[in-house]
Amino acid sequence: VEGISSGQATPGLQIDATQLVEPLDFYKLFLTEDMVEEHVAETNKHAQAVKDRDARKMKPNSRAHKWTDTTVVEMLQFIGIILHMGIVRMPKIADYWRKTGETARLYMQEFYRGLMGRDRFQLVLRYWYYGEEDDPSGDQARDAKVASMIEHFNKTMRMIYVPFRQLSIDESLLAWRGRLSFRQYITNKAHKYGIKYFEVTSWDGLILRVVLYTAEGFPDPEELGQSGAIVLQLMKDFTHQGYQLFMDNWYNSVKLFQVLADRFTYECGTVNPRRVGLPKKLLATKLKKNQWVWLSQKSLVVCMWYDKRNVLTMSNMHPEVKMEKITNRRGQAVYKPNTVLDYNRYMSGIDRADQMMSYNTSLRKTIRWYKKCAVHMLQVFLVNAHYLLSLIHI
Repeated sequence: VEGISSGQATPGLQIDATQLVEPLDFYKLFLTEDMVEEHVAETNKHAQAVKDRDARKMKPNSRAHKWTDTTVVEMLQFIGIILHMGIVRMPKIADYWRKTGETARLYMQEFYRGLMGRDRFQLVLRYWYYGEEDDPSGDQARDAKVASMIEHFNKTMRMIYVPFRQLSIDESLLAWRGRLSFRQYITNKAHKYGIKYFEVTSWDGLILRVVLYTAEGFPDPEELGQSGAIVLQLMKDFTHQGYQLFMDNWYNSVKLFQVLADRFTYECGTVNPRRVGLPKKLLATKLKKNQWVWLSQKSLVVCMWYDKRNVLTMSNMHPEVKMEKITNRRGQAVYKPNTVLDYNRYMSGIDRADQMMSYNTSLRKTIRWYKKCAVHMLQVFLVNAHYLLSLIHI
C-alpha cells in the first residue's frame, strides 16, 4: 500500500479472520474475558467497600442489603442490557421492567426480565466499577477510574489492526453537565459541556487511539505547547511509517510540521494565521472570491484561498498547490485548492464515528462521571467491531 514504509505490517486486520464467524466475535476482540473478569472483581470489591462505609446510615429496607457478588455471566448480561437500552429508549430505567400500565402494554419488554430483575440490575449499576478506588492522599491521577479501560482499548487496536495511510486527529465531547474538575466547554459541539477525548481515527471512521483530557498536561519535550504535545502522544505508534495526518487549526503549527517531518510523517490541515513562522507576505495579501495564493519553502506549502472568508492551509505532502474542479451539492462546478479538497476528504473520521454512536446511544444521565465514560467506551467497542465486521463481510 502506498505510503507505508518497507518492513511495516500490511495494513488491515492483523488476526485470523476465519476465526471470527459471528458479529459477537468481533465485539469480543475488545470486550475480552480478562476485561470482564476485571470488572467483576472491581465491582465486588467496590460494593463491599461502599457497604462498609455506609453501614451506619443504610436504611433497613435498602436494596443494598440484598447485594451478592456478581459473576462473569451476570456482568455480560448487564453489559448486554445496557447496549440494548440504546436501541429501545425508555424515559426511566424502571420502565424496562414494568408489568402494568400503558408502558407495559405497548412495549412488553420480556427480554430484560428474562435476563435480570430490575432491583438486581440497579444494584449492579450502583456498584459497577472498573478502576482504582479514590486515594485519600490526593496523589491519584484524575483519569485513574477510567484509565484501564482506555489503555485496554488502545492496546487492543495496536495488536489487531494496522491503519491505511490517511489518519486524522480531532476531539470528541461526551456530554456532561455535572461537577468535574476537567469538564470542558466547546462552542461548536452539539453538547457544549462535557468530557473531552482526543482521538486518532482513520478517514472513514475507525477509532485507533483514545486519550482522555484531564487538564493535567501532557509531556512536552519538543516545546510545542499542549496542542502539539497531544499530537505526539497520540501519534507515538504511527511515526516513522509514512502516514499522512490531517488536523485542524487548533493543533497545527510550523514547528509541529517540522517535528513530524523529521519522524517521516506527513501532515495537512488548516492553520491559525496567528501561528509563529507563517509567511507575513502571504498573510498580508488581499484576496477576492475564489482567488488564491501560495508559497513554499523546502517541503512545506502554505496556501490562502478566499471562499466565504480566508481559508489558510498548510501541507508537506503536496509538492504544489493546484486548483481542482469538483461538483458541489447543488450540481455546480467549482474550483478548490487540492490541499482543501484532501483536508475535507480525510478529516471527517471522528465525525463519522460520533455519528455512528449517536444513532443508538446507550448513554443516560448519571451522577458518576466514570460510569458514563464506561458506557461511552462500550459504544466505541461497538462502532469499531461493526467497522471490522464490514471489512470481512462487505
